[in-house]
Order: sequence, then structure tokens, then C-alpha cells
Amino acid sequence: MMLNGSERNAKKWPSTLEKRLTYISWTLLTVAVSLAMGILIVLRDKNSSNECLSPSCVHSAAMILQTIDATQSPCDNFYKFSCGNYLRESYLQNDKVCLDNHALLHQRIQEQLKIIIESPLSLGAPKPYHQLQKLYNLCMNTTAIEREGIKTAIDIINSVGSCPLLIGSRWNATNFHWSNLVYNLKRVGLNHDHFITLKVSVDERNSSYHILTIEPTQPNFATNSTLQSSVLKHLSKIIRNFGVNTTKSLVELKEVLDFAARLTNIYVSYHPTMNRSPFYNQMTLRELQYRFPKTDWMEYVTNIVSLPDVTFSYKEPIVVRVPQYLGDLEKLLENTPNEIQANYIIVRVLVSLISLLSRDLGMLVMENEEFVEGQPTWKKCIDVVQGSVGLPLLAMHEGKYFKNQDYEQVREIAFAVQEEFRAMLNENEWLDEITRQTAIDKLNAFSFHIGLLTLDDTLIANYYDKLEISSENYLKAMMSVNSVLQHMHYSCLRHLVGTVDWMDHTVLNKMDLIYSQTGNKLLDIPGHILQGIFFNASRPRYLNYATVGSLIGSEITTGFGRQYDKHGNVNNWWGTKIEAVFLEKEECVASMLFNSIELRSQVEMLGLTGGLKQSYLAYMKWTKRNATEAPLAGLTYNQEQLFWISAAQLWCQKCGDNNLQNFAEYKVNEAFRNSINFSRDFKCSLGSPMNPTKKCNVW
Repeated sequence: MMLNGSERNAKKWPSTLEKRLTYISWTLLTVAVSLAMGILIVLRDKNSSNECLSPSCVHSAAMILQTIDATQSPCDNFYKFSCGNYLRESYLQNDKVCLDNHALLHQRIQEQLKIIIESPLSLGAPKPYHQLQKLYNLCMNTTAIEREGIKTAIDIINSVGSCPLLIGSRWNATNFHWSNLVYNLKRVGLNHDHFITLKVSVDERNSSYHILTIEPTQPNFATNSTLQSSVLKHLSKIIRNFGVNTTKSLVELKEVLDFAARLTNIYVSYHPTMNRSPFYNQMTLRELQYRFPKTDWMEYVTNIVSLPDVTFSYKEPIVVRVPQYLGDLEKLLENTPNEIQANYIIVRVLVSLISLLSRDLGMLVMENEEFVEGQPTWKKCIDVVQGSVGLPLLAMHEGKYFKNQDYEQVREIAFAVQEEFRAMLNENEWLDEITRQTAIDKLNAFSFHIGLLTLDDTLIANYYDKLEISSENYLKAMMSVNSVLQHMHYSCLRHLVGTVDWMDHTVLNKMDLIYSQTGNKLLDIPGHILQGIFFNASRPRYLNYATVGSLIGSEITTGFGRQYDKHGNVNNWWGTKIEAVFLEKEECVASMLFNSIELRSQVEMLGLTGGLKQSYLAYMKWTKRNATEAPLAGLTYNQEQLFWISAAQLWCQKCGDNNLQNFAEYKVNEAFRNSINFSRDFKCSLGSPMNPTKKCNVW
């Protein structure tokens, strides 16, 4: 579905044959390189017995050789040196903006999940395991979906109130208020966040508690004049599938898009930035009602949360992220006919449903009026299960692929990197003693969550105790699941924040480590990503410290901001002088960024630079405590050089968008050229591109 975002200009998806040829060609290349490596190793002089010859080492060496371009000088452009062959040999699939190791790992995980979810369950498997398998099977039954999907959707939309676009003069505008339509959508398990989003969040000022928050909902229609005509054609094709094909419907859709444009204008003006403090505006329900009287907020909160054992008073605290948005929204809705409001909401609902209703609807793209091939049904259905009943699927995956030795080594690396950051704080010359001790206290409060080894079937069964997929209709089953997930989300409101919130670990397609500043914990090192280039417990540690170690270090560095204290509460704990020094050092990094780099990307650069330094020094200390590991056979690089090569290859990326391609190269080169350890290990002369005389380091 291509109505907005960076994928607007994506090309048509490749055929299944193209995808298979891409996968086969890359696999054959890997096999060929591995065979060549094996022959090379066999022919090497017997005096080279200090090289690592294990299967994992041979495979790692083959992957490095397959990716690297040895004709490039590492001191001129380390990204092209490390990733040159990957860039040259990789086939960029048309349905992806970029191809990188994260995407390849996601594909590998999906294939693993397919095997798991299609395997027979044991007789004693808890109910949630059977429920996720039933959901998957319903999703795979495309014949029933094609037969029942659209009719079921029409019946459900009519039951909640519908809109004039779909039922014309039969629509009843009497006493219409958008909130009533939202209540009905919430009640049946459909998308109900259309103007505002009511969430339960960790209280940023008191991270032991949850609190209600109101946030603006981002419109999902392209609204600039260049794209609006394409979006209008796209929406009209969707609406035709629901029996609407009149000249009037085009006029009504145009009104919906015009309204979306006005809504986008007030949303974009107040989009959150890296500074969170302006977006913490706590008030009571009484104050909210006084300031924004056009909506009955007590009624709204009661109907959306909708928990029989939870009651509200006008003293209920609630955080309004952008109060001015609510004021502008009131004015906009006051000047917008009810018919347009209803049409906008229902069109958004229909757009959110198209992938659940019909293959043809799911294959529609904005740029063309033809049907094109999309991803295989099983992949779509894996994504559906991941996003809805993900926890038992995650548990089964980690039980099969994530072993105790993986956990122990990742834990060792995580604590070693954390300890290195502690050493960096102690040695840092620009911190005063008070700030240094406060920083160390914050670091000591960090906690790591690695995989789900502590998860058992009883916990899973209790977590999903209200999940019951009784319908044999796919759309109704998904609505039932959504209702349960909403109930689970809002049920957190009256509970203290625990060390682990399982709701945060139910999505298997997370391909990154996630640090939560609220609560001050490295929330998640997902077990499912600890494979492939990211991690292998059987290979030398210099490769694992380079990959997962640098990622952990990057998250620690990125999350070690001044806005949140050791408890994870919004509280600037830096003094004015120290903050000024930090901003000056940060500006050094910012001065190297070209104009198109956003603030978020600047933070990424700071994180990667710090993460590399921590993980490298942590590995050096590991070798002193243990022993020097053998280098990879068949390669001419020592252990330190292999660390840097492996760390860089983590970010190899081939993109159709030159700006994205340039940023991948820029990110790696800028982070590595700021390291004196890197330039020393590759003997780059001072003043060379990868060893500038001026280096920027914050920590």
C-alpha cells in the first residue's frame, strides 16, 4: 500500500522468478567462495596452523572475501574497501528501497518462522500456540478471503455507522460527532486512531508508573499537489471494490484529500523533535475538558480504555503531547462538514483493511492502474502473526535457534562494553566530578534484556488468557485479535512498570537493539537477530565484538543523553558548563555532516563512533584476560583489522536512492576515520582520507 512515506517512488515488485534467481545467485557465490577458501586452506603451508580452520571461521572468511574489494585502499575509502564487492555483485530488488544485512536477515528469519509455524504442534502445547497457528491458516486461506472479505467488511462498516461516500443519502448525520464513530470502531476491533491517539505510556517524570497520553495521529494520505491526483485514482480504485463508482464519489474523495492536507498542516507544525521536554504537558481530565471543550473527554477516555474494572475521575492525570494541536483540531473540525469527517475516517479504515480482504486490493499500487505481483502469501501471513500474536512465535523461534551459549556470550559482551564505557567516563577530562559520578550512577542502573530464555509456557498462556479466535472468517478473527491486544495495552494503566514489559517483545521483525531512555534500560537485545553476520558463538570474538558489541555500545552512547536521569525520568542532570562543552564537541561532529543529514542521523553518527570505541577497547581487554585468538585462514588481515572490517560490513547497503547510498558510505567512513585505533591498525598515514589530522570524539 503506497500512499505515503519514502516508498512512494518505489518501482514495481520483481517477479517470484527474479527473487529466486537473486537468492540462488547469491547462495551460489557464497558456496563458490567457500570452496575456494577450502582449497586455499588445504594448499597452505603447514606452518600456518595458528589460523582458525573451524567451519564457522571458514564461513566467516568466505563471507568477508565475498563482500570486500581488496583493490580499494582501506586508508582512502574504508566503506568501498569493506563493501565494494557487495555493492557490485548484489542485485537490488525493485520492491526495496535498499538491500542490506538487516533485510537479508529478516528474509532468513521469515523462512525459519515458516518452518516453525507450519510444523505440527505437540498435544500439550498451550492454547496461544494453537491460536497463532489458526490465525496463520486463516490468512493462508485466500479462497475464503476472496469469497468473504469485502462483503464482511461492508457489513461491519455499515454496523458502525458507515459514511455518505459508501451509502449516500441513507447516511444519518443527526447528532453526528466523530468520537461516536470512533467508539464504534474501537468496540468491534477496527482502527480507531484517526485524529488523536490515546495511549498508555511510561510516565516520563515518574518512570515507575504508567500514564495516559494523547498524541496527534499522522494522516496517511499524500497531500502535495504532485501526488494528490495519483492518490485520488488509487483511492477510487479501492472504493470501486465496495460498490461505489460515481462522479459524486470522486468529488467526495477529493474533499477527503483536501481535508487530509489541512490536517497534515497542523500535524507537521508540531512534529516531535529530539527534545522531549516540550512534549510533556500533564494536566487533569478536568483541565483538559476546560481547555478543549468540543469533545467530552471523560466519555472519550472511558470508551477508548473500556475496562470494566477501571474507572476515571476528573482528577485523572493525562499527558497531552501537543496541546496546540488539539486547539487547531477543534477549529478545523468545527469548519469541516460532518460528511467529510465521516468519509475521512471510514476511508482510512478501508485503506487499513485492504490487505485483509482481497489479493487484488492488496496488490494495488499508487503509480499504476495495473495489478502487480507482491510478496508471497506465506510471508504476508508470517508478518500478520508476528504483529499480533508474536510472543509465542518468538518463544518457539528462540527455543529452536537461540542457545544458552549464545546468551552467555552476548551477556559477556554486553557487560564488557558497559564496563568500557564506565572506564571512558572515569578517564574523561571534560566532565566535572559531580557530573561524572552522576553519569556512572546512571550507567550502573542500566539493565540488559537478552532474548527470552526466562520465558515459559505458563507465562505465555497467562499473557494471552483472553485470546480466543472463534471465527472462521479471517477479517473477524483479526478484529478479535486487535480487540484483545487493545485490552492488553490499556490494562497496563493501573500497574507499576516492571523490569520487563512483555508487550515490547511481541514483534519478531525488530532488526535492531532497542534502548528505552524511559526507565533507563537497554530494553531489548532480540535473540532472533543473533545469527548470520550479526553473531555466531562459534566464531572468534573479534567478529562478535565488532558486530553485536558495537551495536550495544552504540545504543549505550546514543541513550546516554542529558534529558533522562538514572531512573529514566525526564530530568536534565547536566550542569550548564558541562552541557556547553558537550554541545561544542557535538558540533564538531555536526560540522562534518553534509546538509541533507538530519539531527537523527547526527545522533546515529555519535552512537556509532562511541560504540566502535567501546567494543574495540572491550575486546582488547578480553584478549589480555584470555588469549589472542587465531586470525581467519585464507585472509591476509590480522585480528584487529578483521574487527574493523566486520564492523563496517555490518552496514553494507545497496540502494536505488543515491542519497541513502551516500549516507551509508558516509556514516561508516566518518565513524571510522575518527578512531585513532582504526588508523593505527591499518597504518594509515596522517592526513590520509581515513586518518585526518582533526578528529571528533565526544566520549
